Amino acid sequence: SAHLQPHTNVDTIPGIAPLLKEALLFKHGQEKKEVWSDWHSYWSPTKRKSMGRETLISFVKETGAQDSVEQRLSSLAYSDIFWDEVVEVETVGYRGKYVYDLEVPGAQNFVGGLGGIFLHNTTTLNALSMFIEPGEKIVSVEDTPELNLPHENWIQSVTRGVGTAGEITMFDLLKASLRQRPDVLIVGEVRGEEAFTLLQSIATGHGGLGTIHADSVEACINRLTTEPMNIPRSLVGTTLDCIVMQLKIRLADRSVRRVVAVTEVVGHDPRTDEIVLNDAFKWDPVVDRFAYTGRSKLFDKITQKFGTRPEEIRRDIDGRKVFLDWLVAKNIRGHNEVSNQVREFYAGPYAVINKAKVELEGLKV
Repeated sequence: SAHLQPHTNVDTIPGIAPLLKEALLFKHGQEKKEVWSDWHSYWSPTKRKSMGRETLISFVKETGAQDSVEQRLSSLAYSDIFWDEVVEVETVGYRGKYVYDLEVPGAQNFVGGLGGIFLHNTTTLNALSMFIEPGEKIVSVEDTPELNLPHENWIQSVTRGVGTAGEITMFDLLKASLRQRPDVLIVGEVRGEEAFTLLQSIATGHGGLGTIHADSVEACINRLTTEPMNIPRSLVGTTLDCIVMQLKIRLADRSVRRVVAVTEVVGHDPRTDEIVLNDAFKWDPVVDRFAYTGRSKLFDKITQKFGTRPEEIRRDIDGRKVFLDWLVAKNIRGHNEVSNQVREFYAGPYAVINKAKVELEGLKV
């Protein structure tokens, strides 16, 4: 529990109010009135809806809750699960341990049961962000602090008190982040006026990553170009490079998450006002594999911008594939382990790739 991160003010600990009231039974007289006054806001229906880990620990100590009440409160305080309001629970068919689908309003997080696995769009964003070069300056903007990056020069920004006096919104944070001259801007979830600022910052030379909820690439573009984001189609077509589409689907008797398409944004056609797209990678549901379609317009963009020849790009991609295959073969999956290997790769890519090739050949033998 010493390594657990504290709950934030947006976390909800389920069923907390009755437990808090029950804990007060151990207090009497004036002492009970004082504790009641201190903690009343946590079960008042018109006030606070959540309690952080440290606050809950303080409550347990102050009330002197005993036996089963203390155990229940302490288990919530020291739990490594970060709670959100659950509106639906569905058992998913799976031959191993049970996996529950927890539909969380707004975030649509998916929580794996006993394994403690969290799978959702921010997980994919976090995985992609780990491959940003270690020396880059990164600023992230989120409603809930979910990203966990290994980069030393990473500044994490989180909204505060949205809808109340003195609020700090995603838009406020994104505007402020540009003054810090980041190499890469990451927005946890794009949903409002901050989308225009993000694309403007990309257009002026910053790198950018973000997530958005949509059921197709076309729906994603429609969300970006209509209210409340209302970004000009020309800006979307000339600024974005790639859209990665991830869906939750049914595969045989399992409910799984798959990246179903990696779609390149080629450009904008001013005559038709259409955004030109190209599917570079697609997922085949029959064999559950990802396939390269054989064409990438992004290669042409890189060649035009940096002068890198297409064969050099392909050689770099093949080398990185070897590196990733080696990580899988060596079962290197932990967050810190992968981070260290990525850092080593950027420090000396050719040495790491050659080492990976030799070890992969040895594993085949």
